Amino acid sequence: MSESVQTSTENQLGVTVRGCTYHGPEGSVEITDIGQISASLSRPDSDQLSYMIGDNHMVWGDAAPLENTFVNFRTDDGWFGRGTAKGVSFSDMSPQQRACTHRECINGFKDSTETSMPGWVLESLSEHDQQLLAHIDMDYTMEMKQKITDKWLKDLRISVSRELEKQIKEYEEKPSRIAGDKLISTVWRLYQLNTPSRAAGTNQRKTGMFLHSLRGDLQTEGQAPLIAQLEAQLKKKVTLEDSEDKRWLFSGGLGGFDYDGSSMVVWAEVKIPIRVGDQNV
Repeated sequence: MSESVQTSTENQLGVTVRGCTYHGPEGSVEITDIGQISASLSRPDSDQLSYMIGDNHMVWGDAAPLENTFVNFRTDDGWFGRGTAKGVSFSDMSPQQRACTHRECINGFKDSTETSMPGWVLESLSEHDQQLLAHIDMDYTMEMKQKITDKWLKDLRISVSRELEKQIKEYEEKPSRIAGDKLISTVWRLYQLNTPSRAAGTNQRKTGMFLHSLRGDLQTEGQAPLIAQLEAQLKKKVTLEDSEDKRWLFSGGLGGFDYDGSSMVVWAEVKIPIRVGDQNV
C-alpha cells in the first residue's frame, strides 16, 4: 500500500512516505496528493524506540533483529500502526522461538545494490547520497581510500556539529534521560567522525534488509493518514482490516552508513490489507 524512504542527508533527518499504491481486483491505482506523512518503527505514544537488539549477537552477529517493531504512519491529525502479535518482544521469547522468528537481517549486510534494496530506493537518492553508497575498490591504497572517505565525512562533520548544538540547547531547556542519551551518542559520533577508522571505507556501502509479517492489534488515534486520500480517489468507503489473519507485510532496510551509523539510508515498503466498500483487498 505504501513505501517510504529517508530524506536526503542534506536535509533534516526523517522518514517520509513518498508513494501509495492501491492494488484491487480492477487493477492498480497510484494515489495522488498524499500530503506530508511520516513513517516510523517506534510507537508515537511511547518513548520506547525501535532498535537492533544486541543481546543475541553471538548468533546473528551484525545482522541483529529489530526490537520494538511497530510500523506506523502519522500526521499532525492522527496516526495508525501495528506491531508484533500481542506485543511480544524478542527478549521474552525462548531460544527456540528466537531461532524461528526470522526477524534477523536477511543474509546480513551486503553491498547496496538492487539485490539488497528495491531499485526505486537507489533512484530516489540524491547524487550526494549515492556517493555514500559508492563502492571503494579493494585494490585502492589506504591513501586513496582516505581521500574518498574524507570527501563524504566533511559534510557529515558539519551536520553532526549542528545537531550537537541543537541537542545541547534542548537538553538545557528540558533535561531527560532520552535527551541525555542522544547527547552522549552525538558527542561520540562527532569524535568518531574526526578520527576515522579503516572501517569508514567499507561500511558506508553496506545495506541490510528485514522482512516481517505483523499481526498485532491495529491501533489508531485521531484521523488515520492515507485513508481520506484513498476514499477521495476511489470514491468508496475504505476501512483498515484489523483481524489477526489479515497481516501487514513489511520489507525494509538500512545502510549507506558510516562506521557508527550516524548517517544512513532507511527505506521500507508496507503492504496493508484494507476493505473497500464490501470487498477485502
